[in-house]
Amino acid sequence: MTYDSRWFRMVRHSLKARRLRVASVEPLTPRMRRVVLAGPDLADFTSLAPEDHVKLFFPRPGEAHADLPLVGPLGMVANRLGGRKLQGRDYTPHGFDAARQELSIDFFLHDGEGVASSWVARAKTGDELGVLGPRGSYVTSERFGEYLLVGDETALPEIEGRLRVLEAGSRALVVLVASSELERRALTSPAHLDVRWIFRNGRVGAELVRTVADRVQSSFAGFAWLAGEAEEVRGVYDLLVRARGVERRRIHASGHWKQGVENHDHHSVIEISRDGGR
Repeated sequence: MTYDSRWFRMVRHSLKARRLRVASVEPLTPRMRRVVLAGPDLADFTSLAPEDHVKLFFPRPGEAHADLPLVGPLGMVANRLGGRKLQGRDYTPHGFDAARQELSIDFFLHDGEGVASSWVARAKTGDELGVLGPRGSYVTSERFGEYLLVGDETALPEIEGRLRVLEAGSRALVVLVASSELERRALTSPAHLDVRWIFRNGRVGAELVRTVADRVQSSFAGFAWLAGEAEEVRGVYDLLVRARGVERRRIHASGHWKQGVENHDHHSVIEISRDGGR
């Protein structure tokens, strides 16, 4: 879902493909790795909003260099190079240090042998990674006073970034889904935080909806940001719109991934379900 133009404005950036090198790899939790990327191509890198995302391009097994897309005046003009489909995945930067020209990306190690998980499990200093974007940033000076942030490990970089810029004195309910207790991380913010963790044991959709329902009332007039597994996000979106009557313009919902679907398009619209739930 797009952001309401009354509260957010899009700032476009010149699209550029960059070749970067791994400066360090840090294990944050058993299933989360932080990779710091560096290189002169970051000299003009710009990111203005917590949920900005870049597309990462990974070298193929046994190859040192990643295939990068061709970029024209209107953006990316090819997703194939030399007859091969490019291996790109969308990620939100954890942070960018302009002085050091370092871009940090947090990777969650999904089950299975996906392109990104396979690469980061073996990543070492000096390895190459291709980076495209960000294409633009949704920026705002709006202060909502009350926030609901819901997500899983794939949404943590965005949630941490958003928490860093919330106004002092505001209130934020954060509901996080993680694979186990070992994935719990401390969160900080100028806002007053109420943080709830839910740990997976199979699917968690019903528990996630109950947790939000217990703490969000129909008087909610803040801003809700939802991201993670597509069906779990849709369940929370359904609750807010149907049961709590929250204005749709106060909700931004994104399905970062979908159970059983490889390379799910996170731009897919989260629709309210016809039956109102699961």
